[in-house]
Amino acid sequence: DLVVESVRLFLEQPARLAVFNARLPFILVDEFQDTNVAQITLVATLAGRTRNLCVVGDDDQAIYRFRGASYASFLLFQERFPDAATVRLTQNYRSSPRILRTAGRVIRGNGDDRYDPDKSLWTARPPGPPVELLVCADYGHEAQVIADKIRTLLGSSPVPSIAVLYRAHAHRERLVERLAQEQIPHTVVGGQSLLESEAVQDVVACLRLVHDPSDSVHAFRVLGLPIIGLALPDLVQVARAAKQQQRSIEQALRIPKAVTLRPDARQRARRFRALLQTWQRAAARGGVEGVTRRVLEEIGYRPRLYAAAGAEAQAEVMALSRWYRFVQQAIEIDPARRDLGAFLRYLDFYQEAGGEFKDDAADLSGTGKVQLMTIHQAKGLEFDWVFLPSLVQGRFPSRSRPEAIPFPVALMKERLPAGDFHLQEERRLCYVAMTRARDGLVLTTVERPYHRPSVFVREAAGDDLARVELPPPTVLEQVQPPLARPALALLEQEQAIIGIMQSLKRLAPDDARGLEGHLAQLTETARALVAAAHPLPVPGTILPLPVPGTGLYPVPDMKDLKLSFSQLETYRFCPSKYQYAYVYQIPTRPTAQMQLGTNVHACLEALGRQLMAGQTPSLEEVLAIYEAAWTSDGYADPAIEARDKAYGRQMIADYYERNRATWQPPLFVEKSFLLQVGDAWLRGFIDRIDSRPDGRVEIVDYKTGKPKTKAEVGDRLQLTIYAMACRDVLGVTPETLSFYYLQTNEKLSFPYDEAALDEAAQTITAIAQKIRAGEFTPTPDYGKCRICDFRTICPAATPRV
Repeated sequence: DLVVESVRLFLEQPARLAVFNARLPFILVDEFQDTNVAQITLVATLAGRTRNLCVVGDDDQAIYRFRGASYASFLLFQERFPDAATVRLTQNYRSSPRILRTAGRVIRGNGDDRYDPDKSLWTARPPGPPVELLVCADYGHEAQVIADKIRTLLGSSPVPSIAVLYRAHAHRERLVERLAQEQIPHTVVGGQSLLESEAVQDVVACLRLVHDPSDSVHAFRVLGLPIIGLALPDLVQVARAAKQQQRSIEQALRIPKAVTLRPDARQRARRFRALLQTWQRAAARGGVEGVTRRVLEEIGYRPRLYAAAGAEAQAEVMALSRWYRFVQQAIEIDPARRDLGAFLRYLDFYQEAGGEFKDDAADLSGTGKVQLMTIHQAKGLEFDWVFLPSLVQGRFPSRSRPEAIPFPVALMKERLPAGDFHLQEERRLCYVAMTRARDGLVLTTVERPYHRPSVFVREAAGDDLARVELPPPTVLEQVQPPLARPALALLEQEQAIIGIMQSLKRLAPDDARGLEGHLAQLTETARALVAAAHPLPVPGTILPLPVPGTGLYPVPDMKDLKLSFSQLETYRFCPSKYQYAYVYQIPTRPTAQMQLGTNVHACLEALGRQLMAGQTPSLEEVLAIYEAAWTSDGYADPAIEARDKAYGRQMIADYYERNRATWQPPLFVEKSFLLQVGDAWLRGFIDRIDSRPDGRVEIVDYKTGKPKTKAEVGDRLQLTIYAMACRDVLGVTPETLSFYYLQTNEKLSFPYDEAALDEAAQTITAIAQKIRAGEFTPTPDYGKCRICDFRTICPAATPRV
């Protein structure tokens, strides 16, 4: 509105415009490629009759344009000022010729969708070293390779400025861990989100548990904190007992003999209950600020101040201080947030709306400290050396995501490119990243199954690019992260020692200085390992037991492994989520969406059974069944429950009206099955099976969620499993497999396919083998992690893009 209303003012009141025309006789616009229609209109209006206007820009660096209109600003300028003189600026004063030529080959991929397709930059600088392309075995290997190269550069004189520029925040995580383990100075420009701090995550978990003691996921995390220190096998025992008894973890620990624990574990469980009661009293007396102070004292500041000499401990203490300030500011803005529940609702809304907890005090000193930032953050900056990691299809270029609210093309006032505008925008990002480098540019990619090098790697190829195939690491880079915090600390230090030993092997025999530095790192890490195994006492706390080895919980006996479709989908979603849900059996509450589906399914099951019995209930009777079957589990907000209940009622009514004229009694509803596939067993329920005149059947699975197209459904594993059950258990061959979407009363049907059944059997067998082998390596991804029930306790969770 500052722009639009200003233009409106000038058009409606020419006298006001004349004042500004006189005040601004000359106008210069920099970064013109990032302007939009409204801004250009404002500038043209201000230029007035004098037309003393100069704009400077580069369409190849248009990384903030909307909807691919990369060169629209220049076209609009030409239309408004057709007689303007054009000056082509092609001499580059920053990058070496090899960097410019490599970047130039990439940006030429945008072809005629550039304002000046023939533009080619040159420089008078020396050639410089070749651009390097390092081909790695996996992302852990990539992080190690980049750290090794950075360490070498930091050892040179003078020390160059170094930046790692990534496409998405998630791409930096492994590198940050590796740089921290090898004690390479670095800073994340722009600051990490406050909620990425494990210390803050611990505090938030405590606050959520105080507010809702039935929250078993956060209870699981709090029980593993050093102040309580319940060992992972005991944690799993508690979680399993609670799930079997359909109780929360807190309820199971409160009821005598509900869980059998050894004496030491029982003492820790009592400590947990006492702490929780103390925090609840603090919340009742002092609200969110009072309970936060108490939690910070007991699990936050004091334990970390014992280790405050370490950079990590200092960072955690600072993060806790920032969190406390956030709490105070939230209350100052709205005193109603003093209540813990009100504050947590505000926190949820704040995060949902995209609010960030940033520390804006970024360190851009450069010398001796590696800068890590997104490519967008690097716009306008320059560094001696630039690393551009994860040039992998799907990562960079990223996948194109549909717009949440599509903008009508008919309303656009800008010319769109003819080609793939998403890929073109990604290519411009790559070009911007490459041209931030003055002297050296290092590109990295990963080649392994299902990971193809980026198209930009192929486009960058030339005489200036040196491709280096790196052998895979000899030590496994990724170790399954344990869940308990003491075990996690142990594992981190063990990995750090492994990294130092690897680095020692690469030292030159006469590198006395390097040897001395590595030995000092080894000594410091060894001390940290001892501290992790035997934490310093905090007055009034019970110490956790040292966890041997990695602290991984052994996989239970799975000779008769029984899997459901939900379990298979969970494993495919993320093996670590499967471990939490089905190996550890941490109780979780159903979401509102899940409970709505359960309630609607219960009503449709009752309707189907009445039809099978020869009865045809009226709509009023069916809706009465729905009302009687409704349960409120998963609904914390009565307003949301009322909304969903009405929505479900409407779905039932629409389903009844759509189908009552053609109803036939189903063969089965909610038909259970137990099916052997290879050496695994599958169990489940089929919503409905209908008969066909030819003796074959149709499988129907009800869906209350958003309807999908055939392309969106994917491999149809669920329907395929049901088809296997019909064929092998019920002895009938299905003709049609259908999803019935209750939102629209439409079926999405697929024919029976024997080859699909064979492929599904192979998938099921492979997953079962991995589960038996204890392969629960996490597959973090922002989109998945943000909806995962266990994101607050999973060390591998990706907090943001």
